[in-house]
Amino acid sequence: MMNETSSVIFTLFEDVIKTPNIRLIKDITTKYFTQYSSMVDMSKIKDKTDERLHVFLMRRKHELFFEDIMKKSFNVPESYFYLHDNIEDLYLNEDFLDFAYSLDILNAKNTIEKINVWSYEYDDRINLDLLTRYPQSKISYVNGDYLEAIHKTKPHLICVNSLKYVLPLLDTDLAGVDILLAIYGYNFNVVDGYLEPKIPDIQEQIKAKGGKLNFFIPKGGISLDVFTKKEIDGIRDLTNIKEFN
Repeated sequence: MMNETSSVIFTLFEDVIKTPNIRLIKDITTKYFTQYSSMVDMSKIKDKTDERLHVFLMRRKHELFFEDIMKKSFNVPESYFYLHDNIEDLYLNEDFLDFAYSLDILNAKNTIEKINVWSYEYDDRINLDLLTRYPQSKISYVNGDYLEAIHKTKPHLICVNSLKYVLPLLDTDLAGVDILLAIYGYNFNVVDGYLEPKIPDIQEQIKAKGGKLNFFIPKGGISLDVFTKKEIDGIRDLTNIKEFN
């Protein structure tokens, strides 16, 4: 992974450091059950442990999980972001994903100059979460256009949850840049039993630009197998995020 000269990190917050979706699912299956029970298949998400919900979320085929459980058509983005934007304590009591623990280590390393955590719009809830976990740290919360933020911060490591954040990087200088892509079902197809990025040659494209694309499982340490051994065996450059440094 990063060498000793790699000192600037750029990472997304959502679905890399924390997911808002556990809390959203819990509210949908309780507080908003009557509203959504005719629209989504509650059997897939109701009365599930957090462990099973993490399995569901990692294997989901769509970034907005509503699309995985729809029973009838409705405006998914509108419904999702209405809930997302109006829960005041959206992240407060939710578990950190594995990359957050890697940031604990990286934050203490002398070779790390800056860690930039990004979301498109400023969010008080994210800022509070970062200030609470990482007071007086190298971590900055940055916002605005994604590529502009990349150009401004000049990271050596970029950690994202979706291929939609990898593709724009092909228009940038990736010399010496490591990219980590989370293994969520919406980023991959299963081909002959193996996980394969939905853009099969994306690693080669990144390499041609001077960078390197690796993959990581966002939430490990759960007793249920999220992906089969065969599926994971198909992934080249799988990073054990818990041992990342």
